[in-house]
Amino acid sequence: MTDRRAAATGLLALALGACGIAPTPPEGHAARAREEAVTRSDDLTVRASVVPTMAIGEAVAREYGVERHPRALLLMVGVRRGEGAAETAVPARVSANAIDLRGVRTAIALREVASGALTDHIGVVRIVPPETLRFHIEVQAASGRPLALQFSRDFYP
Repeated sequence: MTDRRAAATGLLALALGACGIAPTPPEGHAARAREEAVTRSDDLTVRASVVPTMAIGEAVAREYGVERHPRALLLMVGVRRGEGAAETAVPARVSANAIDLRGVRTAIALREVASGALTDHIGVVRIVPPETLRFHIEVQAASGRPLALQFSRDFYP
């Protein structure tokens, strides 16, 4: 009886997948998707985060010049010196790419966006959820050695 139940469960999962019904994201997924990845070297800090563009407000999307779309992610990279409220933006060359589970690499075009006294490097990458991406970010600040930051994130519909 358990073999029949397992087979029925497997067929149901296949049928639901064929209908485009995605599995429920794991608990805590939403918090992890917005979690920052951080690396430090001496007094330099690089922070990166990625969020679905639909999760940002329309005013922020306008300010950043980003189109909100259900299949688009916004990558934000900040290069800073200092701590807490005393942080200052550091001029840097930043490059980024994303690699999916098939090994397909997508270069992410980044541009600088000022927000008050700070500057971030932002770029948009398109996906077809569910998707797992590994992000590779390279930073070269005028003063200091190159820094690399790598992190992975899962995205569900």
